[in-house]
Amino acid sequence: MGIYGNRHPTFKEDLLKETANFKNIANAGKNLCIIGDYNCSFADNYYFTTFGRNTLLKSFEENKIRLLTGDKRECIDHIAISRSFIKNAEPQVKEWNENKELSDHKGIFVFI
Repeated sequence: MGIYGNRHPTFKEDLLKETANFKNIANAGKNLCIIGDYNCSFADNYYFTTFGRNTLLKSFEENKIRLLTGDKRECIDHIAISRSFIKNAEPQVKEWNENKELSDHKGIFVFI
């Protein structure tokens, strides 16, 4: 979201388009799996805008999407999945490249 970063003028527009897509897909009764660079951290003040964070969290709540990676520090790459898909499972989130030697992003994955 926001290919030029979260402080570029296009971020807000991109984010609103993305959250509209989430709503349309969820309202059609489809499960979502939203994986990628959100340009937003949730567990700390590493990289975020208040607008971006609040908009995403509100969209996830309204569309019954669970942000599985939101508690990971210094993380802007995330995985969010429809609650109806996860059901009662307790996903396990793992990280790699935590020291950021291979990239300026940590790697993150989920076992369901």
